[in-house]
Amino acid sequence: MRLDTLRTDPMSLEEADRIRANFDRGALDPRLPGTMELVSEARRRSDSATLDPRRAAHSGRRARWLVAGCCMAIPVVSFVLALFFLSHAS
Repeated sequence: MRLDTLRTDPMSLEEADRIRANFDRGALDPRLPGTMELVSEARRRSDSATLDPRRAAHSGRRARWLVAGCCMAIPVVSFVLALFFLSHAS
């Protein structure tokens, strides 16, 4: 049975820490199918939470600037296209 069919919810930080600790102690057999994928997911989860907690706030700020830029660019591009087509219509 594949690992992705067993797990559909995201891994919590506590689960990730427990899996990493069990693997480091040797309690998990890396030869079993799906074990290394689970350990890799646990490492990614705990590393992302511990490396830079400000990263999530920074990416949200970046997304807001991107949305604001697109919202400002749409009317400008529409206006320029309207002027272009109106000048060539006659």
